[in-house]
Amino acid sequence: EKINELINCKWLFIASVGVILLHRIASSIIIYNLTKKWYYAAAQMFELMMIRAIFTNYKLSTDEPSNGQRYLALLESMFESTPQLLIAAVFIIRTAGVVQESGGELIFLSFLASLWCLSSKVVSDDRYTLKEEWRSLEYHWKKWSQCISCSCINWRYVIRAIGWRFTEITARISLFSLLWISIGGVGMMFIIFLEVGSVIYIAIVFRNVDFLGNIMCFTIAHHATDKDLTLKWLKRVEYYKLIMPYIYMILVMIFAFVRFSSWKVPDYELRKKDTVQKEFGQGLLVYCFLATMLHQIVYFRVLKASDAFSGEDGKTRTINPLLIQKRYQEALELLEFGAKVETKHDEKTGYTILNYLCSIEEI
Repeated sequence: EKINELINCKWLFIASVGVILLHRIASSIIIYNLTKKWYYAAAQMFELMMIRAIFTNYKLSTDEPSNGQRYLALLESMFESTPQLLIAAVFIIRTAGVVQESGGELIFLSFLASLWCLSSKVVSDDRYTLKEEWRSLEYHWKKWSQCISCSCINWRYVIRAIGWRFTEITARISLFSLLWISIGGVGMMFIIFLEVGSVIYIAIVFRNVDFLGNIMCFTIAHHATDKDLTLKWLKRVEYYKLIMPYIYMILVMIFAFVRFSSWKVPDYELRKKDTVQKEFGQGLLVYCFLATMLHQIVYFRVLKASDAFSGEDGKTRTINPLLIQKRYQEALELLEFGAKVETKHDEKTGYTILNYLCSIEEI
């Protein structure tokens, strides 16, 4: 009863069901775009494509998740895990102090574990957007002296995984949950509509659904052939990701400290208590600021300054670009998964897939 007084659990349930439906519909459309087969889209509606992805792993004897399996995991992260974590964060903030009486620590630990699981999926899919020395943990242990000197792991990987991706994703979800608490559900829906609409527009311009990852975090996806267009839009997205978190933080502070009433905006006393008077809200706001600064410093002053990015479309799920990048195993995994081969000529080079295949020295 105390929890129901603090937050409308009915609407949280409806929102959770809506998120599940969103994931099923959006991922089915994207799978159809990849395979051009309606029955694969129908299978994804019931999440049966994961069975095909696992069978692909078995058939090709892969020792890690295949391209298709990683793609399904990423779609689930974008359209289901991220919104569900946002709903969970709002629940935790609103009910802080009450849920502790009924296993609140377990809820919080489960939330942190989900955040790490989400971040690890993005880190794994980032691999080919970076150069070789940044891609893997490369754990090897031979002597105790190696661990003492921290030479048994690749610290570049640790920096990008924790200093960049984990802090970016956790800061974004934390900030959006504070926004929801401050401005209310209607205002939050408006912000999400603008963010998602902008990302969808650029994904259409790029003709690349992988750009939709920017809903969750900064995702480096390329136009199929136009590098100048890619650089122009990625630069704009960089500036947007640099500035907007601080604007959102200022908005949270305005709603927390300025007394006013408006339609569908929480009462002043309630939004102030949840964001700046409760210890959890205070800590989350401080974490948002520090984590945002950290992941931006790591991205601009470490990764970009060290020329860590490969410059290739590392997230592509199109066969021809994978052949150009000599990622033959990835191309084979996608073909086995059901991806359609583009047989038309490349708009920029005039090549067909046969030209790309003939450029492979091994053939």
